[in-house]
Amino acid sequence: MHQTTTMSQKLSHQLTDPNTKKLSILTLSGTALTVETGSEGKLKTTEKTFNDKEAASKEFIKKEWELLKKGYVLHNDNAGPGEPALHYYIGGGYTGALSFAATADNIYIYKNNGDYSANSAPDSLVVLSAKGDRIGDVNLPEKLAWDIAYNPVNSSLLMDLDYSIYEYGIEGDTFKQLAERGNSITSFITVADYTQAYAADDTAFVTDNNNDVLMSYPYQPEMVRGSVRFCAQLSADGQLLALHQRDGEIIIFNTAEGMIKGTITADFVGVAQMEFSKDSRLLIVREEYGRWGMRYFDTDTFTEIAFNELEVPEYTKEVNGFCLNANQSKLVLIQRSWVYVYDFVGKKLLHKFKADHVVKTLKAKFAGELLGIRSDYGCFSLYAV
Repeated sequence: MHQTTTMSQKLSHQLTDPNTKKLSILTLSGTALTVETGSEGKLKTTEKTFNDKEAASKEFIKKEWELLKKGYVLHNDNAGPGEPALHYYIGGGYTGALSFAATADNIYIYKNNGDYSANSAPDSLVVLSAKGDRIGDVNLPEKLAWDIAYNPVNSSLLMDLDYSIYEYGIEGDTFKQLAERGNSITSFITVADYTQAYAADDTAFVTDNNNDVLMSYPYQPEMVRGSVRFCAQLSADGQLLALHQRDGEIIIFNTAEGMIKGTITADFVGVAQMEFSKDSRLLIVREEYGRWGMRYFDTDTFTEIAFNELEVPEYTKEVNGFCLNANQSKLVLIQRSWVYVYDFVGKKLLHKFKADHVVKTLKAKFAGELLGIRSDYGCFSLYAV
């Protein structure tokens, strides 16, 4: 359940069935849970008191989940920090493939159908409006959407579908394969202002928005105890590409020249995620093993910078994911199902909360100024942060 430093003693969530317009209002007050169901103006009320607040809170979450699975949707236009503005049951959560992408108008959320037989139904993208209303579905040409990135310049989604790279044209509702998987089990996608980059079959490409290749690079990632070392990210202006393919090393390419600008070397063990600062002078790195936390590197001197103020304030500093909003004023760190929101400019923690309806893992990414969360339990949520 969401928790913030300003959480009141009373918690109320209103859910609506979009087909029948029936309401269900769950209110938690101390150890008492009140449930109101029915049509507006004709609500039936039941109340139950529990032995302690934890038991009441668990029942609140359980009741809400039951309603979500029945098709009810939570909308809250007045959500405060750490509170959900939307809960929507998607289903088809697949650990490692909890991808989604927000456009200016809609949110595209990957749904795994769980069937891999020859004649199985395709996996799909569930399309929600920014308000959380279901617009439709898009069937995918292959299974397992590891990652999705929106390219606003040509109104397309760059997609990593089980190590093959596709471009989905939103306006034309068409797919184009850009790179085949081949024999490799490595891939990435990343989008910048006027360029995009992707990799499949042991070759990385940087292209313009017409898919003309600006740079290519054959890579040979290191395999350590069954785990492949591979991660990449473009800078916001597309002038730099960071590529990790072995422990303790990140290569920084100048994409315009197709040359190596320099190499970051440090004691990190595997890189799971990277992001450049807007001015490209800082590379933000999430270490996959080793310290399991965040590392920060100057891209001019290729040296590490310590930001102790941005560490998770818990015994373990492990971070399972991170994201920044569009202007990079906010940094979000994920530790299991806990969400830590930082002022990235002022380098200070603003608040934390626990995401609802998560078993073990989640994927977080900003959708405008709201934080989108896709959980392994099958829920998609938007939180005010």
